[in-house]
Amino acid sequence: MSISRLGQLLTIAPDYIAISRGRHDMRHPVDMTRYQRVGLHHQRGWLQVKLNGETVMHRCVFREEWPAGDFHGGNPLRRTQFGQFGDSGRSYWRSVSYALGNPNLPDFKWTWQAAAGAYPDQYQRERMIQLHGNHPAQAPWPDHGYSSWIQREDGSIYLVDYSNAGDIADTAHLVGLTIDLEDIR
Repeated sequence: MSISRLGQLLTIAPDYIAISRGRHDMRHPVDMTRYQRVGLHHQRGWLQVKLNGETVMHRCVFREEWPAGDFHGGNPLRRTQFGQFGDSGRSYWRSVSYALGNPNLPDFKWTWQAAAGAYPDQYQRERMIQLHGNHPAQAPWPDHGYSSWIQREDGSIYLVDYSNAGDIADTAHLVGLTIDLEDIR
């Protein structure tokens, strides 16, 4: 779990949770093979890690250290996220809630319950077509998008997308495809 811009990452392992910042690690022993309620709370420079409602670790965060931009997906410290990071291991979640209070913008709240039967990103899953995705670990970094499209007279859509998936470093190519409207209904 992480909160963007704080430079703090909560690692959940089978037998402990740890809050990390660089090489400094704080750990709390806990059996995470059973469901536990874990929370991160940040307010006015004070970050608390809560386990089943009780603060078990805390740390001063003097300033927001990371810009909120991680366009290549490689740094969890620059994102607010939960779930598995990397390409190994598993995590299981019953629910997630996120609340943000900001003095300059409207407050934001989001919740997800596994019992509802939808994925946390269900809206995107129902509306997104992945054309030619790049793996986040691609070296030197994934670069794709910049899409453009036209709708033809027969109703089909012709789309082009820029990508460096599978290319040698510092090269890229265009992917073109035709989408029939029946394919996306």
